[in-house]
Amino acid sequence: MTAPTPLDLKLVSRAGALATLPADAVDRLMAPARIVTVARRETLFRQGEPTTGFFIVVDGVLKLRRITCAGEEAVIQILTRGDSVAAASVFVDYRYLITAEAVSDARVLRIPVEHLMACIRAMPEIAIAIMTVTAQHLGQLVQHVEELKAQSGFQRVAEFLASLCPVPSGPCEVKLPYDKILIAGRLGITPESLSRMFAKLKPAGVEVHRAHVTIADVAILHELAAEPDFAEMPVRETGAGAPARGDRHAADLLLRRLAALDVDFRAISRSEPRTLRELQQVCTGCGCHTQCAGDLARGGASAAWKAYCPNAAVLKALGPN
Repeated sequence: MTAPTPLDLKLVSRAGALATLPADAVDRLMAPARIVTVARRETLFRQGEPTTGFFIVVDGVLKLRRITCAGEEAVIQILTRGDSVAAASVFVDYRYLITAEAVSDARVLRIPVEHLMACIRAMPEIAIAIMTVTAQHLGQLVQHVEELKAQSGFQRVAEFLASLCPVPSGPCEVKLPYDKILIAGRLGITPESLSRMFAKLKPAGVEVHRAHVTIADVAILHELAAEPDFAEMPVRETGAGAPARGDRHAADLLLRRLAALDVDFRAISRSEPRTLRELQQVCTGCGCHTQCAGDLARGGASAAWKAYCPNAAVLKALGPN
């Protein structure tokens, strides 16, 4: 550990945890602070360990995770410059509630917990600042739980991409801030599902090439995040309780067919949701998925699909005149 530089202290003093404190309180709090260097994939602290410090990220990216009873990892939060961690652990059982791991090489400022508690007793405004940060973290967790409960995976992916854009509408190019495995974990889906979601967003003007994302219109992403996800059809279950793969395949074929016919699926989902649902149900029961996929792979321009598609008449009526 090394002493923080003047630039480090300036950054930290403006971070959410300390931004409201007077200069003398910040100086007193920072007196024994040290910079901890954490290499990529190295653990800063582990869930259940005794709380020894309060941390503020100076450089780099950390992920906060918990290990479930089944041994699986649940990504709780991703921290970047200025974010703090372990505020709640200062007051709850003096044990870390989560594990903090570096996603990239990182530098983190550490304030010893004994010193922090002494400052809290001497200066109540420091206690208020820490409680404010804890309340903010709670609010973020509530929002995250709401997203997991109320939004489909498709909606969460659309909202995540929209959140990266500095503009509310129009074309935009952004870079994914983390690797796709971490993004998937944060959104509560598997990496394979994330790849499928990216593919489903292609007809909406979203192109993902490795970490580079090109978006034709950010407003469309906001619409998709707010609307029910028609691309994720009601999932039947097999006798073993697993999702029927045909449902997902049918949803993808319908999405691609609508795009090939220049049908605005967002407008249809808003104006005729019942018709769209019926299209989905018929598509699921259709026995021509292989033939349909082949036609679409060749560009979808051929009219041959009309001879075997049970949705042909409805799709024709929805298409442009």
